[in-house]
Amino acid sequence: MKHISIRVPWHDNKWNGTICQCPKNNPFCMMLHNISERKDENKEETYAGKDWNSLKQDQLPACVGENGGFMNEKPYKRIFKHVYAFGETPHAKLLPTTIELKPYSFFGIPFRYLSRDYQEELNHKYPNLSDDETAPFPTSWVYGKERQFEILNHFRLNIEAGTSLGVFYCKSGNPIDEDAKLIAVTYEYYPYLEINNLFEGITRVKQNLLFVVINNTVMFKTIQEIITWYDDTKNNCSLCGQLSTFLYYKFNLFF
Repeated sequence: MKHISIRVPWHDNKWNGTICQCPKNNPFCMMLHNISERKDENKEETYAGKDWNSLKQDQLPACVGENGGFMNEKPYKRIFKHVYAFGETPHAKLLPTTIELKPYSFFGIPFRYLSRDYQEELNHKYPNLSDDETAPFPTSWVYGKERQFEILNHFRLNIEAGTSLGVFYCKSGNPIDEDAKLIAVTYEYYPYLEINNLFEGITRVKQNLLFVVINNTVMFKTIQEIITWYDDTKNNCSLCGQLSTFLYYKFNLFF
């Protein structure tokens, strides 16, 4: 079993599947490149607070492509246009495809696994992967169909429904603490338990991890318990108590 982390942009209304209440006052989401290129503040102001499922495709906000509504309690539709469907490419014949997302759903995109920069390391981890195909245009991503499918299947293999954790985080761009450092594995001796890869999703983001807990005391306590578990049999010190105090102070800002 493994856990995953999912990057999301900042949203001013609980990521609830609506356009921000004050889009012009949310520059934080624009720290993500895809949003900064596409966000039309004037248009979003026109539909401020509107449910995504009540809008046409050309009225949806830029963050729809960055999981900006992962706490949406309503289904909504999104039209996908393949990024390689242009000019004389083999993908040019692909037509736009409509996908309906169920409530509280998101897209999990393993950026690192699909980056060409990571392929040498990935080949050592999974030596039987198919060779990649040569793309007919410049790209930073794995191009070949077979290799893409194999990588995605390996990535999701140990994700278990009802058991695996999904950690949502803002990598950068938030109005609370731009330098949030709740989990940073920087010491040679690290006594916290990593039962069943519990911290895989948490420690991946290291210095930029930010938890926002809104009106949910159970979730608040659960997160605090998870990230303060430890097994300090070597030094018998009070790291857990110190970290708990720090986290309680941090979490109270958002609780």
